[in-house]
Amino acid sequence: MNNRKAVTVLLFSVFIISAVLLIGAPVYSAEKGTEGMSDLELERYYKKMYEKLRNKRLAAEMVKKAAADKASASGKVKKKKKPQKMSPMMMKAMERARLKKAKAKEAREKWLNEYRTHGAKNKNVVSPPDLSPPSNTPDGMVYVPAGKFVMGQDWGRWTDNQPSRKVYLSAYFIDKYEVSVGAYKAYLKEKKKPVPFPLRDHDLGGDKQPVFKVTWKDASDYCDYYGKRLPTEAEWEKSARGWDRRYFPWGNELPFENGEYRANYDPTMKDGYLYTADVDSFKNGVSPYGAYNMAGNISEWTADWYDPEYYKAGDNKDPRGPAEGEKKVVRGGGYHVSYKNLLLTTRVGANPDTKNNFFGFRCAKSAE
Repeated sequence: MNNRKAVTVLLFSVFIISAVLLIGAPVYSAEKGTEGMSDLELERYYKKMYEKLRNKRLAAEMVKKAAADKASASGKVKKKKKPQKMSPMMMKAMERARLKKAKAKEAREKWLNEYRTHGAKNKNVVSPPDLSPPSNTPDGMVYVPAGKFVMGQDWGRWTDNQPSRKVYLSAYFIDKYEVSVGAYKAYLKEKKKPVPFPLRDHDLGGDKQPVFKVTWKDASDYCDYYGKRLPTEAEWEKSARGWDRRYFPWGNELPFENGEYRANYDPTMKDGYLYTADVDSFKNGVSPYGAYNMAGNISEWTADWYDPEYYKAGDNKDPRGPAEGEKKVVRGGGYHVSYKNLLLTTRVGANPDTKNNFFGFRCAKSAE
């Protein structure tokens, strides 16, 4: 009898230990109702309990696996990355990145404060001129009457547009829109020249988008063919700024203030464009004389040679820029620049043979 009890106790212990090890279930004490069971009945009872717990665990694992497979198939599950212990070098790099970001933020705030201070001074500096266009205004051009305007600025990190000065310009016309891909294709057809492959580009080559990949001579030849010319740097700036020293065609508000974009310049596409927009886009950003996209969209060639010191000694009446140079002046920013580079006073010098996705042009014509 003692041997039988020993075997029963041993079997009981085996089942309990197995349940704990395989299932992780707590050790149960003998429940009510087990008293009086024979050793065989007791053995069957614990065996049944073990199978029940085991099946429950297997079922739970299957449900969990099915849910994981379904989520993985839908792309919602990402593998958890094990946290990596950062090396001293990595920690230093992260600290440098943090400091660089903080420094950039500080510089941005400083620039904005400086800009707003100077922009606030530029309201109603000069009375608006008579903008009534003469009867001989060419189609597709706007009229800019004779008179003075303030060219350049007196602040900022870049000094090639300083100091500001009053400049008198004779009356002239300037294209209402940047020369479009469609217009340039028509010109090439008239000249019996093949259309360059880039102008068929899907993203930049829409017929209503501004032409690109044109050298300074390409632009000059186009204007000359239609009895026009490239605008001087001064003509370009007056056409964009008007008579009241504004820094943007629409005034002194930043291009994105009040949740409204007034130009195509933001590479993040918040303005609605990844590349160039149609030349008649952004009616809320038209210049005082009625010219579109003087800021953003595409940078524009002008007639003048570039000299970083020219504003310090340039003519104050119908200036034509330096007599010679190595680079030509490009104005107006583009779809690829930041809002700081959209300022109508920003100057860029470029090799006249440059052909890229960022330079286009518009034409001008003397009115007298």
